[in-house]
Parts: sequence; C-alpha cells; structure tokens
Amino acid sequence: MSETAKYLDEVIGEIWKPIENWPYEVSSFGRIRRTGGGGNTAQIGHILSPIAKSNGYQAVTLSSAERSTEGDKRTNWKSKKDQFSIHRLVYESFYGKIPDGLQINHRDGNKTNNRLSNLECATPQANMKHARLLGLANWKGERNGQAKLTADKVREIRRLDEMGVDRRQIADKFGISRHTVKHVVRRTRWGHID
Repeated sequence: MSETAKYLDEVIGEIWKPIENWPYEVSSFGRIRRTGGGGNTAQIGHILSPIAKSNGYQAVTLSSAERSTEGDKRTNWKSKKDQFSIHRLVYESFYGKIPDGLQINHRDGNKTNNRLSNLECATPQANMKHARLLGLANWKGERNGQAKLTADKVREIRRLDEMGVDRRQIADKFGISRHTVKHVVRRTRWGHID
C-alpha cells in the first residue's frame, strides 16, 4: 500500500457508501454490511463474509426481500439474490460505473485487498503489464495456451540441431516452421529452457 493510501486509511478511516439498488453498504476498507430489506431474519449492520472465487477474487451474495402488496402478506414475499465481486462493488460505489473497456486493478497485486486505496481503473493491457511486473503472470512456454512445443520438445530440437540434423527435417518432425526451429536453437524463443 502506498504512503498516501496508508495516510488516507489512518486519517480518514472507514467510509461507508450505499450499494445502488440493494439494502447494503460498502466501505472504503472493502467490507459489506446489511442496512435493511431482508425480511424477518435479516440482521441490520451484519458484515458479510467474503466468498473466495476460483479466480482468486472475493465476492459476496446480496439478497433483498420485501413484502408483496398482493395476496397473503405473511407468505407473499418478493425477493432477489445475486453475487458480486467485492472490488467492483467498492470501486463503483465510490467512483461510479466502471467505464467500458476498463477493468479494476489491484495496485498491490493482492486480489483479496479490496480497500478503495488499493483499487484503480486500468485497460486490460495495463492490468496484464502490471501483473507481469509484479511477477503474478507468467505465460512463458507451456503455460501459453497457444504453445505448440513443450520443454522436452525444445530440448529435443536443440539436441537434434547439435547433432547436425537438417532444420527442415526438425521443423517437419515437430510441425513447426524452420524459422521457429532457428529461434528455439538460438534461444530467442524458449530461452528459459536449458
């Protein structure tokens, strides 16, 4: 967290804002609490526990219930329920709608740090660049979804080239171009493999 962010957190403290169209508030510290609208069992002021999503982000499930004006008022409820990513709720509640084409970036790279001071809008490209700079994203070699080669195949290509096998034959064997063989041998591609 930057010095400015620490200062703001310490001096200003936790600020709560309403979540549009839901009986909840979100805080500048990334916490969510109920403010009403949950029927008989809802606890006003209850802080929700985050849900860990498979992509590493945190989410909460918001729900709302209101008595219907039609029919038996004891049993006729109108309710809604939906799951939201916490970082998006925090950002949108304080700054408004996220502009089209932009994402929310966690400045410290920690997807569970949803403090307002840790969030910023970024293009997908800037977000990816930031992740690589922090060492969070590594799509080299086999981790790249478009890779045709594996580390073992790269080692085999280099071994065959050292033995003097024609690069055209190597390329045909592995289903790649001679150009790719040249780069693998020179280590301008797959340079991270010994």
